[in-house]
Amino acid sequence: MRTTLIITCLLLLGSFVIAEPVMTQYYSAPHPVGGSEALKKMTHYPNWAQEMRMEGQVILSFKIDSKGKVTELEVVESGGHLFNEAAMQAVKNVKWQPASHGEIPVESQYLLPFEFKISQR
Repeated sequence: MRTTLIITCLLLLGSFVIAEPVMTQYYSAPHPVGGSEALKKMTHYPNWAQEMRMEGQVILSFKIDSKGKVTELEVVESGGHLFNEAAMQAVKNVKWQPASHGEIPVESQYLLPFEFKISQR
C-alpha cells in the first residue's frame, strides 16, 4: 500500500514545504512529530537572502530510521548554500515519527522539497 504525505507550511514570508515519501513498503508514512507546524517552526528564511529578496528551491533526500533519526541527509537539488543549510537544519532539528509496517517501525527514504519564496503582499 502506498501512502502519500503532503505537507504544506506557510512560513513568515510565504515559504512552503511539500513532502512525499518515496518508499512504498509501509502502511504508515513517516512524519514530523507535531506535523507541518513543527517543520514550519524549524524552517527559517535566511536573513541575507530575505534582505536581498532572493528565492530558491532545495530538494533533500534522507532516511528516517526505525527510531525516527534522520540519516544520509543530502541535497538532491541545490537552491544555493543559504537555502540548502536552512532546509537541512529544519530536517535535522525536527523530531520524526518513523514509518511503520503494521505496529513495527521501519526505515524509510524521504524526498522533501523546500521552496523559499518572498510573498507579494
